[in-house]
Amino acid sequence: MSLIDIRTMRINRVKPSNLVSVVIGQAPTAWKGAAELIELPQGCQPRLMDWRPVVGLWTAFYLVKPDWAVMDAAIDCASKAGAKLFGFVHAGRAYSLATFEKPEDETRANYLMCLEWEALCN
Repeated sequence: MSLIDIRTMRINRVKPSNLVSVVIGQAPTAWKGAAELIELPQGCQPRLMDWRPVVGLWTAFYLVKPDWAVMDAAIDCASKAGAKLFGFVHAGRAYSLATFEKPEDETRANYLMCLEWEALCN
């Protein structure tokens, strides 16, 4: 899927039911076609994309291929568009971007993102 697919869903008044996953690099075949997936190839330019479809949606970022420029630009663009930033994962380690009231909530969120990472890499 892509930002265009999410935009089409939003135009049709359908909100993704899950966390939106932004994958930098190639997403696994099993994830292809998922409504909540945005795949950004290495070297793409997120600043040239329309990120408005993610307004108000919880969004997590997965750095499959080490392209920090794309990752930083995607997080910045999603944030400026009004997405709710959940966190990002790189090399199996999760980093929260959301603010949690309790430390155990942050630990649980990071654990869930790591599970998604394992699904991406296997």
